[in-house]
Amino acid sequence: MMFSHLREKEFDLLEIGVFNGGSLRSWKRYFSKARIVGIDINSGCKKHEEERISVEIGSQDDPQFINEVMYRARPLIIIDDGSHLAHHVIFSFEQLFPRLLPGGWYVVEDAYMHFGWEEKLHSGFSDVALKDYFINLASAQTARFIANEQNYGIKKYLFENIVSISFMKGIIVVQKKPAQPDPVRIIAAAEALADKANSAKYWAGAAGLALAKGGRPEQAEAMARKALALDDADEESYLRFAEALERQARGQEALDALDEVVRRNPKHARAWERKARLLASQGDYRSAAQSYREAIDAHPVSPYSHRGLAEVLERLGENEGALDSAKRALELATGGPHVAEFKAHVDRLQSGAGMAAQKR
Repeated sequence: MMFSHLREKEFDLLEIGVFNGGSLRSWKRYFSKARIVGIDINSGCKKHEEERISVEIGSQDDPQFINEVMYRARPLIIIDDGSHLAHHVIFSFEQLFPRLLPGGWYVVEDAYMHFGWEEKLHSGFSDVALKDYFINLASAQTARFIANEQNYGIKKYLFENIVSISFMKGIIVVQKKPAQPDPVRIIAAAEALADKANSAKYWAGAAGLALAKGGRPEQAEAMARKALALDDADEESYLRFAEALERQARGQEALDALDEVVRRNPKHARAWERKARLLASQGDYRSAAQSYREAIDAHPVSPYSHRGLAEVLERLGENEGALDSAKRALELATGGPHVAEFKAHVDRLQSGAGMAAQKR
């Protein structure tokens, strides 16, 4: 299902665990042009070498050995069918996944050994169950955020470079993000598609893509204008238009565009929130506070609107209201990606309130 399109391609496949060589020979038959590299601690496995099959002798737990192997191989597929001990599997994954080619696959075989009575036998020295390790990675991808305390090193790398994690009968398959194409080409392709479709939706989408991929704000503005020319009631087009104008430091024009959105739809929370942020950046904290309140009225459970209100109220010297809003933001943000930042904001406001009370 995953590999059929690679049958006639030239690439390296790395498999940890050779045993009697049957798996290596199966991969050689299946992939007619691939180079198959096996790893095993048993030197006797060298006898399974043949054309397009090589065997490296060493441990998957040895970083120096792994580095040496990876100097000679650039795998598109890595399969761990080695010791099946959790600490070995996790170590190998964290060592090898960064060396996997973009768009490649990492397969953990015999994951069923980490359930039920067999789990204890195969836990090794790991302080986390193998299934929980990969479930936690999958949860981060599904939620689209990684916890602050993991936002560094290998955990951050994995979060940013995993496309999908598939759990199947007995195996876990992790796909790596493919190489990213040139942003200029992506934007040009979106523009060509919008031109062909000739619809406001496509032009607004192209404008949003241009803004997200570092395109020129003037280009995004032109796309948003084309969207509005096709449908001047499209709220998303106004939002893109406003963002493009703001990027060009044309604040009042951006505010006018956002005003048009909330005039048409007074309950458009995103428009109110963007208007509030823009007003705050201009120093109009009183108007920003009112816009944040409108955003909260439209969407009461957004922690970002509550936090924004807390920040502008603090600027206005309304510290009690700021603290109340910050606490509500923290309550709503719990379990989200930036909860530590929300808590730090509350702690700072509480510290300030305590110091003020001492002075009194």
